[in-house]
Amino acid sequence: MGWRRHDLIFRLAIEGSCWRRRRRVHERAFSSHPAAPMGASASIRAAQPLFLDVRTRQEHDVMPIFTPRGLKIRLGPISAFALLARLEPTVRPIEVLRTTEAIENVPSLVGVLACVAAVVVSAPSWTLFTTTFVAIVGFGALMRHGIFVIPGLISLSRLYSRFSGWGLFSIAAMLLAWSTLGWRAALGYVAGRVGAGALNSYLELRRSRFYMTEIGSPLTSAEINFFSAYRLHALSVGMTTDITTFDHENETGEVSFMRFALEHPQLAARFS
Repeated sequence: MGWRRHDLIFRLAIEGSCWRRRRRVHERAFSSHPAAPMGASASIRAAQPLFLDVRTRQEHDVMPIFTPRGLKIRLGPISAFALLARLEPTVRPIEVLRTTEAIENVPSLVGVLACVAAVVVSAPSWTLFTTTFVAIVGFGALMRHGIFVIPGLISLSRLYSRFSGWGLFSIAAMLLAWSTLGWRAALGYVAGRVGAGALNSYLELRRSRFYMTEIGSPLTSAEINFFSAYRLHALSVGMTTDITTFDHENETGEVSFMRFALEHPQLAARFS
């Protein structure tokens, strides 16, 4: 019920912002829901940008930013670094980008963990399929809504992200299932992973089309995860989780971006 209420509020906010945009096309607006602590962790609603002004949209179209492992975030560098500059010097922009990667990889990580857990308890192949499918789809939904309820999961995913290239962990999980429970178990894991990936891709496509229709910008999970990563770090250092940026922050963003380019020249070179 909480998610449904959130979606309803968000849709009403979108409709209102689109009406205002027709009156003031140069207004900048980013909307976020306040984060609420939940025990040792936090439940965070991913900040949803209602629309981008003309300058930001042009920047958005021609100059995306990238994470260290190549995840493309379709936000202009100055706009993105105006947000990241708030966290400096306590949190460097590179750390927010790595956290963005970690959030993106959470569904993949829990898929591998679900497979290992099923193998440990000698679950049948259909159980392995169901466990993998539900884990990936479920955590994909949580990440899309910016909800984090398991302490340490993002930290574990950061470690996972450093070594997850070329599907090595997935291949290892499949081989583990095959060698322990037989080929049917391995097939169940692969089928669950492929099916969940297809469903998550479809849901993300629908969400991206919704954003395109309402705000004229096709936001993907990468952009939403970037906002969530910012908010996680902002919470950790006691900064505001509001992602609204203002014109006077652009200069700070430019300085932050230039410093980032000096510290990580190869990565910054990909932003053009």
